[in-house]
Amino acid sequence: MLNNFLNYVFSLNRKIKVFIQLCFDTSLIFISFFLAMTLRLNNINFLNNDEFVLNLAILTFLTLLTYYKLNFYKAVIRFISGKFLKNLFLGVLFSGIYMVLNSYIFDFFLPRSVPIMYFSILLILTGGSRLLLKE
Repeated sequence: MLNNFLNYVFSLNRKIKVFIQLCFDTSLIFISFFLAMTLRLNNINFLNNDEFVLNLAILTFLTLLTYYKLNFYKAVIRFISGKFLKNLFLGVLFSGIYMVLNSYIFDFFLPRSVPIMYFSILLILTGGSRLLLKE
């Protein structure tokens, strides 16, 4: 069942596949940021804060732009190389740096440990999802 679905997705038009990857990466950024903040603060009260939503929107835009510039969406998932893994590490690292810069520039509340947790979670989720699809 899953194999048929993946074969269908791999047979789609390239633009549709890139759009699917963009949506998937957006959801991974949301999940990583949410998990990092929740693990650090032990509650979800930060969701009521408008700064959180604005920070997440800016972070998502900058991260997806970085992924695009690092050619994340040109690589064929079935042929992931060491160069792609290096670019993955750089993209996630830049995303963590963007998070810190956003908090300093716009004076967002961000505990110091959140960027490190965010980096780790996003690296595992993004890299793991790509490697799972490679199989």
